Parts: sequence; C-alpha cells; structure tokens
Amino acid sequence: MTIYGIKTCSTVGKARKFMKENSIEFDFVDYKIESMDETKIREWLTQIDIKVLFNNKGKKYRDLGLKELNLDDEGNRVLDIYTHKL
Repeated sequence: MTIYGIKTCSTVGKARKFMKENSIEFDFVDYKIESMDETKIREWLTQIDIKVLFNNKGKKYRDLGLKELNLDDEGNRVLDIYTHKL
C-alpha cells in the first residue's frame, strides 16, 4: 500500500500512525518532495470526485487561484493548473 500526502498534514499523520501501530506495511510518498505524476492523478479521478483530491483550504490551492474555478465544470483545467505548478 502507498500513502500519498505531506508530512505536516494531520490526517496523513493519523493514517501513518494507524498503519505503524497495526503493523501494516506501507510506502509513503511526500508529494512536496516527489512531484505527482499527472497520469496517476487522472487514474485516481476515475475512482473519486475531484473535490476529494484537493485541499481547498490549503495555501497552494488559494495561491493558484483554484478557489475561483468550478471543480465540477472545469476539473481538467484545475488539474492542469495544479500539476504544472505543484
């Protein structure tokens, strides 16, 4: 199993702690260090809603101006902006 996230995220921290406490092997990818592959993100979007993927309260989200875009109507545009400026 692979967990994707950032070290400073409390939710990611809880997930990592749970995995360790329950002796579940996992890999951790810190996407602040390793850039995310657009193909991988698009694969996820076949399984989840785009709104789940983005931290809409995060600074990066606001700095990129994604708050003003409608994720339902402009999801591909948002993804393009995010992956190219991540």
